[in-house]
Amino acid sequence: MQENKGRIGENTGDVPESSPHVVTTKKILVLEDDQLIRELLKELLSFRGYIVTAAVNGVEGLKEAQQSTPDLIISDVSMPEMNGLDFITHIKDDPILKDVPFIFLSAKSREEDLRKGLKLGADSYMFKPFSNNDLLNEIEEHIF
Repeated sequence: MQENKGRIGENTGDVPESSPHVVTTKKILVLEDDQLIRELLKELLSFRGYIVTAAVNGVEGLKEAQQSTPDLIISDVSMPEMNGLDFITHIKDDPILKDVPFIFLSAKSREEDLRKGLKLGADSYMFKPFSNNDLLNEIEEHIF
């Protein structure tokens, strides 16, 4: 029997065994312009039992957030049309969405980028590349 290693959502050592697959009604909105990363995030989070919607930029993300009121938002910083920094500003100005936990995932790893994201209201700022385990822990810290 061949072992399947490295598939997202399987316990490959990157996802803790103590985090079981649990069905939940928690909704996560993912904003990511890179199709591969967006699809991998959707697969990982869906496997963990979250209801996942996705958008390729802040314009689409804002429409989706206003329609579905997610329980948590994960957003890239650098995206076309509306970047993550402008997107979070709109989210924090919306009386219904302003308290939704917000995680930035970004390749922008300078200290000033992190400070700017947190100053605009992000609850967390994670650098790419990231581990599934770290992301899932961060989500669970903010969503439950």
